[in-house]
Amino acid sequence: MFSEINYRAKRKETVITIFILTIIISCVLSFRLSQIILWPIYLSMPILLLGLLNLTIGNAITWLWFRIMLSVGWFSSKVVLGIFYLIFICPYSIILRFIGKKDFLILKRKESTFSRRTHRFKSDDLDNPW
Repeated sequence: MFSEINYRAKRKETVITIFILTIIISCVLSFRLSQIILWPIYLSMPILLLGLLNLTIGNAITWLWFRIMLSVGWFSSKVVLGIFYLIFICPYSIILRFIGKKDFLILKRKESTFSRRTHRFKSDDLDNPW
């Protein structure tokens, strides 16, 4: 997945994104604590300068950033889907079980839900398939 990513092309925007993110963190912390918080900016200033001026370090920062985001994406997708399953799907199925709602085809008292189709296809069937 990451083999086709051109880290040189993404270097500038990744380093600038990290810097803007730390500025936002600094603003939020300053607002919540009612005092000016500058340590995120001091932390990100060397990342910005080294990432923009040195190609090797910039590519390493970009590679690390993409790896971190891949891990966060993998983890959060599992957590979000797990929470969705536990909050919505499980209660819905439990409620349907208590109500007695069953599958549509099983309500017809058939032995199987398999339906036989004895249609013989002709060449005209393929002219307009929908």
